[in-house]
Amino acid sequence: MAGALRGIRALVTRPAGQAGPLVAAIRAAGGEACEFPLLEIVPLTPADATATAVVADTLARLDTFDAAIFISTNAVRALLARLAALGRRWPARTPCYAIGRSTARSLREAGIACESAAATMDSEELLAHPALAAVAGRRIVIFKGVGGRELLAR
Repeated sequence: MAGALRGIRALVTRPAGQAGPLVAAIRAAGGEACEFPLLEIVPLTPADATATAVVADTLARLDTFDAAIFISTNAVRALLARLAALGRRWPARTPCYAIGRSTARSLREAGIACESAAATMDSEELLAHPALAAVAGRRIVIFKGVGGRELLAR
C-alpha cells in the first residue's frame, strides 16, 4: 500500500486528539495529511441543566433498558466516566450495540460485550441487525453526543 496516496493531500477534520491514527495511515500510504479539527468534544457542564438531568435520570434507570446503542467512542468514554463518578458499573444483562469497530473496541476494552456493525459501520447497517428488527415496545437507550443524526431514534 506504500505510495497508494502519493500526490494526495488530505485535510483531516476529526476532533483534536483523535486524528492521529488517520493522519499516520495517510502518511504511511504516501499522502500528505494536515490536522484541522472542526469539532470539539466537551463534557456537559452545569449550564447544560436539561441535558445533565436527562443523563442523570437515564443512568438512574440504566438497568431498566432492553438494549443500548453507542454511537461513538466519545459516547463510551463519557458514559464510563459518569458511571465511575457514581461508583456504578454497566448492567451486564443489557445487550449493547455499537456503531463502528472503534466504538465496539472501546466497549469491549471496558469489559462490556457488544455487537457491532461490521461492514459500513453506520446506522443503516446496525438497523438491519436481526436483533433490532422488531423494536416496538422495547426500551432502547442511545448514547450519543448532543446533535447528530436522529435516524436511530426514529
